[in-house]
Amino acid sequence: PIGQGGFYTEDVNGKLVVYDCGGNSTAFIKDYLKSFLQKGQTIAAVFISHLHWDHINGLEKLFSECNVEKLYLPQLTKNRIIETILYNSIHFPESNANGKSIVNFVEQIINGSIPAIQVIEEGNIDNNEEYQDRYIHSGSHIKVSENATGGVDYKWVYIPYTPLSIKSNFESNDKYVQKIKNIYEKSSDVELAKNVAELLKDLNHIELQKLYTTLYKKPHNSQSMTVFSGFLNTNYKILTRTNVASMSYVCSSCYCSRENHNDSSIRIIPCNFLYTGDFEAKERTEELIKFYKQQEHNVWDTICGIQIPHHGSRKNYNQKLYHGISFGIVSVGIHNRYHHPNIDTLIDIFKQGCMPNVVTEDLNTQLYQQFIFLSL
Repeated sequence: PIGQGGFYTEDVNGKLVVYDCGGNSTAFIKDYLKSFLQKGQTIAAVFISHLHWDHINGLEKLFSECNVEKLYLPQLTKNRIIETILYNSIHFPESNANGKSIVNFVEQIINGSIPAIQVIEEGNIDNNEEYQDRYIHSGSHIKVSENATGGVDYKWVYIPYTPLSIKSNFESNDKYVQKIKNIYEKSSDVELAKNVAELLKDLNHIELQKLYTTLYKKPHNSQSMTVFSGFLNTNYKILTRTNVASMSYVCSSCYCSRENHNDSSIRIIPCNFLYTGDFEAKERTEELIKFYKQQEHNVWDTICGIQIPHHGSRKNYNQKLYHGISFGIVSVGIHNRYHHPNIDTLIDIFKQGCMPNVVTEDLNTQLYQQFIFLSL
């Protein structure tokens, strides 16, 4: 319950996994650590969808309090670095001096001081061969637990997908566009981050917004890395217990009637999940589905739950995303200035047979799913 932002956790046979690590303020991570984690606890993997401040502002606290073994994030191309710094300068001025914290974070990732793995954009083979241990390809199978139960290898994996980001448009004669183009062409990745942040610090909010619109005519949330979480072996079902505060039911297509739903209800359903961050679903859902359908065992058709992209924004809605999906989870702030989630989006998701659940900073909206592995 972190409000606007994203912070999802999983426990796979005692291995803790986090997807996105941000919220309305860094206070959420402190409260979460008090309630659910122990200081010094090991986190096997942290997946970051993208570097917008509301999805990463708890990382520093998480790294200082816990032992993070691996951080996975989308490939830091020059286009993605420029967009990240510019977006955060506009929407999150609290991200420390128009991108200074982001610059430091980018620098730590590139120089290897953070145990980070970049997930290469799908279709992009242009990465630094000198540091192959710091890159993996979209579609790679990431395991955090090799445990077997009852002689059965459940093969729980994480499959990340980083779509190609929209390139920065340098065709405008705007002087700041041309300055960024010059930085883009002449700077290394770390220098690029520093120089762009320095260039932007003297621009006011209106100038920053104009610059963003000029560089990115299309919505740019398409940079978000999605992550599939679940079993490759679909011959098994899972006994799941879902505890939902202030909600009557979660799953709209499980094997029991809705009338029998209540807190702590138990039913047998597939449990695979898709994390989406702020993925640009409106325009790019088809390529997302195609990617996961082409994975081993066609994992797309095994997904039961989904994180509703971009806090339920109407601009990120696509009905194809919810076909065959039982439930969705959307994280929003109670009084967020973007008025997320869009009510028409929630209604349309429900009409697709997918039950949307809204999680805010209100503790009563926490949602838990507990799975017990059964061989059927």
